[in-house]
Parts: sequence; C-alpha cells; structure tokens
Amino acid sequence: MSDIPVTQLGEARETVRKNWWDASLQQWNGFLREREDQVFLVLTLLIGAIVGMVVVAFILLTERFGARLYPAGGAAWRRLLVPVAGSAFMGYLLYRFFPDARGSGVPQTKAALYARGGRI
Repeated sequence: MSDIPVTQLGEARETVRKNWWDASLQQWNGFLREREDQVFLVLTLLIGAIVGMVVVAFILLTERFGARLYPAGGAAWRRLLVPVAGSAFMGYLLYRFFPDARGSGVPQTKAALYARGGRI
C-alpha cells in the first residue's frame, strides 16, 4: 500500500479528469472550427428532420381531432355548433384575460417596436 493520503489521491484524480476534459474540449473546438460548414450542414439536416416530424405529428393530430369532432355519419348541426361554440369560448377568454387585444397584432407589434422602444 502507498503512503499517499486519500485526499491527495482524490485531488490528483480530479486534476487528471479536469485536464482530460479541457483537452477534449480543445479538440472539439478545433474540429468545429476546421469543419464549420460540415457541422452546419449536419445541424441543418437534423433540425429539418425534427421540424418535419413535428409537422407530420401536427397534421395527424389535427386530422384525428377533426374526425372526432365531425364523424363521418354525424349530425349536420355539429358542423355549425362546434365552430360557433369554439369562437364564443375564445371570445370570452380574450374578453376576460386579454381585454386590450385588438386586430391581427402585426400593426401593434410594429408600433411597439418603433414607437415604444420594443415594449409591447
């Protein structure tokens, strides 16, 4: 057995681990700097694939939700009542929680950016 105290062994291991981590980070930084275009290409493909999957999931979700709201042999009154009830509910929520909401929001956002220094 060695005469080195346990605390010194722990500190030595931590130093080696820190040095290894720093060297690994430096290698990755060098790799990323040398191949920046390739890294951006891979990131672009990855982000595009994720966004594509989210879009497909959204389309499937809305189709299934629509099929439940408006079943194939469903009553005709549902096609009128569901949108009217949804609009009335959204109108109530806007009136109750966002009383100052007006219009599409595009002109208001532009006015806030230019006239009020970005404060909406």
